[in-house]
Amino acid sequence: MQNEPEDIGIWQPTRKNGKWVFLRQNQLDPEGLWSGRLPELSPDKEAGCKRICFLGESAAAGYFYAPHMTPAKALERKLSSNSSIDEFEIIDLACVDIDATRLVDLALKSMQLNPDILLVFAGNNWPQSMAKRMPTSKDAGLLAGDLRANTLANYYHKAGASLATAVVEDLKQIAKHFEVELIFVIPEINLKDWERHTPPPLLPASEEERWHSLKTDALNKLEERDFDGCLNNAKSMQHIDQSCAASSARLKGEALLAKGELEGARDAFRQEVDARSWSPLLFTPGITQPIADRIRAEAKPSSFCLVDLPVFFKESFPRVIAGDQWFLDYCHFNLEGMELAAQAMAEKISSNSTSSATTSEPNTLAATSAKVQASAKFAAAIYQTHSGQAKRLAKRNSVRKLLQEAQSTWPELTALASDYLEGMALLKATDALSEPFQNLYAKAEGTIVSRLYTKNIANKIDPEVSELLRSALTLDETTYQTYLQTLIEQHSPKSHPLKINEHFFSWDLAQAWANARNSLIHHSYEEESSFTLLSKGTCPYHCKIVLRISPEHKESAGKAKITLNDSVLTELHISPTWTEHSFPINAEQLHYGFNKLCIQWPFLSQSDSTWTEQLKANIEKDLPIVPFRLFGQIAELEISAIT
Repeated sequence: MQNEPEDIGIWQPTRKNGKWVFLRQNQLDPEGLWSGRLPELSPDKEAGCKRICFLGESAAAGYFYAPHMTPAKALERKLSSNSSIDEFEIIDLACVDIDATRLVDLALKSMQLNPDILLVFAGNNWPQSMAKRMPTSKDAGLLAGDLRANTLANYYHKAGASLATAVVEDLKQIAKHFEVELIFVIPEINLKDWERHTPPPLLPASEEERWHSLKTDALNKLEERDFDGCLNNAKSMQHIDQSCAASSARLKGEALLAKGELEGARDAFRQEVDARSWSPLLFTPGITQPIADRIRAEAKPSSFCLVDLPVFFKESFPRVIAGDQWFLDYCHFNLEGMELAAQAMAEKISSNSTSSATTSEPNTLAATSAKVQASAKFAAAIYQTHSGQAKRLAKRNSVRKLLQEAQSTWPELTALASDYLEGMALLKATDALSEPFQNLYAKAEGTIVSRLYTKNIANKIDPEVSELLRSALTLDETTYQTYLQTLIEQHSPKSHPLKINEHFFSWDLAQAWANARNSLIHHSYEEESSFTLLSKGTCPYHCKIVLRISPEHKESAGKAKITLNDSVLTELHISPTWTEHSFPINAEQLHYGFNKLCIQWPFLSQSDSTWTEQLKANIEKDLPIVPFRLFGQIAELEISAIT
């Protein structure tokens, strides 16, 4: 070890009894992002014991269950049960949100612990680092000519594969230099039961309206169980979008799955993941095929060991597509999935291989308390609703079932839900050090539940989550009404006008994230913009709105329809020039509590050349690009109480 040791993540070196050890600095991890909780790490190890440094992202960190149950703990249980002696020691260094650069640095620093095996379970976060990067002037030559969806998709997928090569090469060099065995784990993700919606990128102007019409019709056909009709529409959509839109791949996958064509459905769902991966609007971690295939190719010369979870899950369960049976959201395991992943890793590590994976052993379930299991399901139900997964009735029912299962497992969950609402009532004024956060963190025993409202939920008012908790858990009505009253008092128009076009009031999470980073102006990349309006239902409001359609439309004009709780309020004539409009909202049109105010944008044709030339100009100037149709913008949406 070096004379001057360096930090290993949040473990800092210190002298103890004349030797260097690394002490966990809990104050550096207020949100509990590091799943390993050993207070002290020592370079010394017992003779005959194989030490494994276990690195990875949130899936490897046991998101939703950490620190009580994690893949590292599940693996340790597997290895100890497969060996007659306790010959393995696992040091858990997995961390939520860690990117590729930090991962490689952590791998290098972990060598100070003298491991025998470096196990890296990662790849889900890598595509989103590509989406954050965006093309620059250095890439202008790669994007010359006809700038279409597949041009950009290929750019991002090649960049992701190159990143995978660089990371794996660095890890191989580290393993070689320090003479340790390298094991890389390719993650599996939720394919079947997580919809990865994003606007269609760079559609030809002449086909854009038809694409949206095909999508609407395909969704109707899916509801009507006309699976052949839905599949035909999806294929027509993919012909238009060059197989680069997540929605068309999702519809194709669902139609094929309903028809019993599992292989085709699985391929379509993976195509959906790839299409979603490079969207800059709302990041959804998940390893792509180009990245996974590059890692597989790097492993072929036997330069390191590979645990290929997609292959393992498919071979173990050939008639099943990965979904909610193994995952709580898009990539984070439930206990059954965690058990299977641990089994796959143990089979690679241990000389005494486990039996074929036909059923999930009870080890991980039995070792996880009812409270932790319930907290994980509670958090998953909230997050699925918050992120828009519960828009369809079938998914909404499954989310309610998940929440009710959690309550059945641990009846005290109702009290936890009340505390959660108390924290949500203080939106915009909460952080990891606040009293509501600390109370929730303690009651959830340090699981990730408390993080959801400080990092995810708190970025907007969440009426659908509020209603889910109220109805599925039959919360005490007095508690719920107190929460609602607090929200109304804090975020409804009273003596001063209230601007609700900021992302905090966005009804839809995708719109909230699309606008959180851009500017004070609301940008709509969907046919509809929706906002949350809070009211006591007793006072009329006056609404002032300043808006325009996309400037690329030039001389075009159209009508925007304004609705409140699905009832039409008015129609506004809008153009590419900013215009101000006003209209009243009568008290009888308002509900007590949450109201949904929507702007339905007109669908106007636009010039391909104008749009693509603007994107190219941004690339050449190193400016951000958004390769999706901009339906309209809102500079101001102000609500005033009429007294």
